[in-house]
Amino acid sequence: MLGPYAGSNAFYGMGVQLYDVPDGPGLMLGHSGGIEGFTSVVAYVPADDVYIAVSFNERNVAAEAGLWALLRAVRAYRVLR
Repeated sequence: MLGPYAGSNAFYGMGVQLYDVPDGPGLMLGHSGGIEGFTSVVAYVPADDVYIAVSFNERNVAAEAGLWALLRAVRAYRVLR
């Protein structure tokens, strides 16, 4: 069953999250989380046909921010190419 996640544009079901971040990466399918001292996210971004995995060993840094930074770099590279 897929349902709303934390009152946002994210949905969760069977261990997979569906994110919709209109002012960011857009639609993503993946999973994020963390344990003591770490945050991580892995996602597929259909619009770019790319998979991105990010892990930080700093609990105060959102892994999603790292994913967005990497995706912006990929998009910029593809435009220049």
